[in-house]
Amino acid sequence: MPAASALEPAPAAPVGLRPRLLAWQVLQAVDRGAYADGALEQVLKRSETGAASPLSAADRALLTELAYGTIRQQGLLNGWLDQLGKVSAARQPPKLRWVLQLGAYQLLFCAGIPASAAVNTAVELARQVGLVRLAPVVNGLLRELARRHAAAASEQQGGAPEPWCGLALPSDAAASLALRRSLPLWLAEALVQWLPAPEAEAVAAACNAPASIDLRVNPLRSTVDAVQQVLAAAGVSAAPIGDLAQGLVLQGRSGDLRALPGYSEGHWSVQDRSAQRVVELLDPQPGRVSAFSMPARPLAARPFRLPSAAAAPLGHLPRCGRWIALRRGSGGFSAMLSAWDWQQRFRCWLPMRRRCRSCAPTGLACLIGCCSMPPAQAWAPWPAMPMPAGA
Repeated sequence: MPAASALEPAPAAPVGLRPRLLAWQVLQAVDRGAYADGALEQVLKRSETGAASPLSAADRALLTELAYGTIRQQGLLNGWLDQLGKVSAARQPPKLRWVLQLGAYQLLFCAGIPASAAVNTAVELARQVGLVRLAPVVNGLLRELARRHAAAASEQQGGAPEPWCGLALPSDAAASLALRRSLPLWLAEALVQWLPAPEAEAVAAACNAPASIDLRVNPLRSTVDAVQQVLAAAGVSAAPIGDLAQGLVLQGRSGDLRALPGYSEGHWSVQDRSAQRVVELLDPQPGRVSAFSMPARPLAARPFRLPSAAAAPLGHLPRCGRWIALRRGSGGFSAMLSAWDWQQRFRCWLPMRRRCRSCAPTGLACLIGCCSMPPAQAWAPWPAMPMPAGA
């Protein structure tokens, strides 16, 4: 079988196979240890340099959705494969598992893709990656998944069917939550113990929800209004982010962010709203001691400046339900703040950084207080909360 980087659909391949084949290559790279964003970028580069024609904007969007979505929902997808296959997902050949996951994701999460197209392209994908003998397995399993899911959805009263409709769920609340929301079991168990059922469900759903694309405007080079106008002229809509003076959120499709006006000039950079809120929470003032600094970026090169009361060693910080922890991770320091407010909608810790793999084995997750929390309330007294190991 040819190397993954050399795979290209056959000339007579079905329409839409190419983005699915590239998404399969992303899954292959991630399984080998690559980060999803880096793997996607490498696959896109190879496809642009080695193919006769570049990917269309629609195919790029489909590739991105399939790759990221399949990775996000692997727990639930594997649950379907475990129940429908003769061999569990963990014991399947990886190349077959990735094909099945891509097909199952389209059937369960992509309402705009007909079930027949999802199954047919998955069967052809299996042939393209050297699994000719297993193509009937792909066809049979995905058709059974589509049939069972559709039958369960038809019995549902109103609303869009949940992707686990038709799947036998565990009786244990934590195990069921972990399977439905593609979470690690330990995290689902902590949520069930920590929160009432509705809040635990909301936090679990938010964990794998696609994040918005947030920008931070550089006030030294531009303004929020000016950036909005320039982006609008390029056909991209952006709206202010609540109480963040330099924050904008992109609405709709934006394409390659590096190609948008203002990026190369340093007028704005991509920064999640929770990360932007760190400065607001810490209330930086001139002359305060710098506790740490972030990696050099167009807008994030300045150090955070903590109030002097918070500049004490971590071991001497008040343990009244709030904590600050620093950890060296890939890409620089991870700053973590846990915040709790019983009046807030999510009542949770949300990821501040995308790359938390280096922190996960230690039990010290890269987390920050709920991004919907107003800064004025973020430092209110909080009830005691479970502290991560090593904090």
